[in-house]
Amino acid sequence: MRTSATRHTQPGKWRILPAMLHTLVLVVALSLATVTPAATQGVGKDARPTLWVAFHCQGNPGLATDGLSRFHAALDAGATWLACDVSELTDGTLVVATGTDGSTARAPSPPAPTLDEVFHLLSAHESARLAIRAERPVLDRALQRAVERGTGARCGAVVHERARVDVARERLGRDAAIWWTVERDADVDGVLAEAAAAGATLLMLHPDDATRTRIVAVHTAGLRVGVIAPPDRDRTAELIAFGADTLLTDRPAEARELAERQQRFSARVAELCDAHELASLAVGVVHGDRLVLAAVTGEARPGEPATLETAYRAGSVTKTLTAALLATLAADGTVALDDHLSRWLPEAELPDGGEAITLEQLATHTSGLPRMPPRLRPGPREPYGSPDAAALLACLVDTNLDNPPGVSVAYSNYGVALLGLALTRAAHANDFATLAEYRLLRPLGMTAAWVGDPIEDDPRTARGELGARRGQPAYPWQLGSFAPAGGLVATLPDLGRWVSAQLAAERGEDPAGLGAPLRATHVPRHDVAPGRTIGLGWFRVEATDDRPLLVWHNGAVGGFRAQVEFEPARDRGLIALTNRGFAPDSDPPAAILAAVRRLLDER
Repeated sequence: MRTSATRHTQPGKWRILPAMLHTLVLVVALSLATVTPAATQGVGKDARPTLWVAFHCQGNPGLATDGLSRFHAALDAGATWLACDVSELTDGTLVVATGTDGSTARAPSPPAPTLDEVFHLLSAHESARLAIRAERPVLDRALQRAVERGTGARCGAVVHERARVDVARERLGRDAAIWWTVERDADVDGVLAEAAAAGATLLMLHPDDATRTRIVAVHTAGLRVGVIAPPDRDRTAELIAFGADTLLTDRPAEARELAERQQRFSARVAELCDAHELASLAVGVVHGDRLVLAAVTGEARPGEPATLETAYRAGSVTKTLTAALLATLAADGTVALDDHLSRWLPEAELPDGGEAITLEQLATHTSGLPRMPPRLRPGPREPYGSPDAAALLACLVDTNLDNPPGVSVAYSNYGVALLGLALTRAAHANDFATLAEYRLLRPLGMTAAWVGDPIEDDPRTARGELGARRGQPAYPWQLGSFAPAGGLVATLPDLGRWVSAQLAAERGEDPAGLGAPLRATHVPRHDVAPGRTIGLGWFRVEATDDRPLLVWHNGAVGGFRAQVEFEPARDRGLIALTNRGFAPDSDPPAAILAAVRRLLDER
């Protein structure tokens, strides 16, 4: 758990358009040469092509003087898919939505293009493709017409039932693209199973809080993921970062920019993973409330690629959670920062001078306690020995203070472990892991994170490796009562939410009712070195003329290294996780995040 204080990281009858697309008039799919990792997200080496959908024309009258020119404009911007709704084929006119309730009407002047005009357009753009949505009889005739016009091989169907899949396959062939739409309130898991069984190639989702995890489920089922892009740029970027294959949006230029940015980011992370000879590497960039860039590359375990769902041990990053719990319990009056440790652990036999130790001093490494208790004899396989609470307190008998309390900063895992024990006692919690889960992890949506000792060969977590030889597994340290100092296990998205909460607090917001306590942990309380201070749990590199304030913490435990950092002035945070440990004088996550910072600042 080493750290360095001197370094810083519808339902209803479907007529023409389902409610899912009720705001779309024309939708154009933009194909970009980005990459995604096998099974989940856009990352580095294990790549497959990604398709980004890019454009609808409603609310953009300046883009065209007539309906067909809107298609031209989108194709000229790099689009390769057109998604059209066909109401009837008496004259081949395409009908588009005009109301937010999903009502439809023939498009007013300028007129919508006819289907034959679109087919002609496809012939003029070799890379263009067409996805047709219609009621079943009309869909059948429209697809037949596409075949007759010689464009059937470049057409697909937008459906929401098996019968239309059968129609499309019959007309267009086995390899036709089938986009299966999902109602807003539908049981996505049930629809996913139906779509996969029917042979759909893409599942279209609404963007909501569950979209990120659903993207993983859809990919696991072997389908691509389509998402209607939200109006917010950062939310759109997050969907791209999480692996959306298809994006419906009225901002094609922005979609291209965000997708290409993710591609560059993924490639750079893959390079950094190779350069540092890491088993795997997960890196994320948070802006505001969103994880806007995310890349995972390498193997979580031999033969198993790391993904956004892979959990890593975060080591001493846990100390920022423990400090946040202190601030949270202080805010509700359960404890006070200046409470003496002896108030909550009265049975502890404190060393000489230890009666003056406060909870704040434990969180700022100014208690005078040593890094580790002398009674514990660290070994290469089990340096912490998994002590229980009684053993942790018993170690105090042989402990001497290195400095009087409150005098200077001296990093202490032991002090933070005692702080966690005191907070658990004060909150009447069963254990520290439960306290952390209910007061921090659940409220902030860190649903795949926990605090505690990992289970060996747990499929949720990466396997730690030693630094001396690539592929050599590290023994999974058992921390026991040292969990408050280093027991956090989390995915990249989990830590993205943790960083987002810090940034929200700095903006004066109140994420999950934790805004004030989180802000309190960022306030500088002691000097560490010139230009460097410490708050509650967080280290700070103070602002200069050349750089803004950087708040950070790193961690190292049993074959894992991590770093989390954020810059309030830029509303930006960075995360790096790897499952390969290194010698004490080597800190790859810090170097990696420095490289990522340079990459972002060069833009």
